[in-house]
Amino acid sequence: MFRILCFCLLGGGLSAKGFEGIDKFFSEGVIGEATLSQEKCREAKAAILAGAKKEALRLKWDEELEKRHVIYEYPAKLGPGKFEMNYHVCPTLGERPEGGWPLVIDLHGSGPLEMEYRVHQGRYRFYEGKFIVPRADLYEKTGHWAEAHFTAIRKLIAQMVLLEGVDPDRVYLMGFSEGANGIFRVLETRGPIDRFAGLAPSSGAGMPPVGNLLNTPFYYQWGKHDRGYDRNKVASKFAGQLRELEEEYPERVRFKAVEHDAGHQIPDHLAEFSSCTWMQKFARDPYPDLVLLNTSHGADPHHFWLKLNAPAKHEAITAKYKDNLVEIESEKLTSLSVRLNDEMVDYDKPVTVKLNGEVVFQEKLERQLSVMLETWKERRDPSFIFSSEVVLE
Repeated sequence: MFRILCFCLLGGGLSAKGFEGIDKFFSEGVIGEATLSQEKCREAKAAILAGAKKEALRLKWDEELEKRHVIYEYPAKLGPGKFEMNYHVCPTLGERPEGGWPLVIDLHGSGPLEMEYRVHQGRYRFYEGKFIVPRADLYEKTGHWAEAHFTAIRKLIAQMVLLEGVDPDRVYLMGFSEGANGIFRVLETRGPIDRFAGLAPSSGAGMPPVGNLLNTPFYYQWGKHDRGYDRNKVASKFAGQLRELEEEYPERVRFKAVEHDAGHQIPDHLAEFSSCTWMQKFARDPYPDLVLLNTSHGADPHHFWLKLNAPAKHEAITAKYKDNLVEIESEKLTSLSVRLNDEMVDYDKPVTVKLNGEVVFQEKLERQLSVMLETWKERRDPSFIFSSEVVLE
């Protein structure tokens, strides 16, 4: 039995007091409440992003960018304290596109840390956009590219979007060897799958739930003679699962799987450059009308327009929307938030939500400032500012 909570407030548009509420949110962390028209919703989003830029400067994010490091809290299991994730920024080439710079983040392998970090810094010299090589500075405490690193990477992306003109829907993640394994950890819901417009692991392997890739382009490369940890066998098996997913969803799945006549080391001109060019053909769709989610590890609660309020391992969810009808299917579900906005539904008509075929909600929604502020606070992602929420508990 689920209790349905719909966050709807009666009232008019956003007043001047409402915009003061946005300032109070950034200065005091107070979530303001107001019901918005579509026009005021657009104005509120612009005000939230303007306030976020001011907050970024107050928090000295510009100084972190200048020093090329991200400062973040230790994961709870490591105790109190902060760590720095250093990174290298390759020279930016070309002219800034109208929507902002594309950003590619490259995760290095697990050889000697400083050597691997420096090797990856010289790879991108001929491609337009911004390229960043982070350093796995928590390696000795957590191993390479653990959840804590992706928390720091999330903050770095937010900094680049707010202060460096990066397009939030053109952020790409690639990695070699242990860096590729880090990408597979993201696909296990240990990191933000939906933060990236494309993923490109090479010479790594894993068996995450393949459906998590339904809306994320994926360029996968490995050497057929790479027998360490059975990488070649595991890679071939996962590529087979990708092909099965493509057969089931031929118009949605975008992937390329390449087995090279090589061992663990794949020549750069084959692996890194080709995958980078392929990924940058795609932009992220933040509101896909069909999402599949399997939380094999359950660490990250967000997946596009869904939020697991009590994330647990091995929750499988299918969610879709069309013509103001949202349908959720899941055999094991505790508490789920469905986030919506004007890109997804018509606010002049009732929205119906079905859970496993049963209608559990059918009402008109309101655009709410509180939901906009809360979703910004959670994600720090302009494309994931939603204006309405239906919570299934």
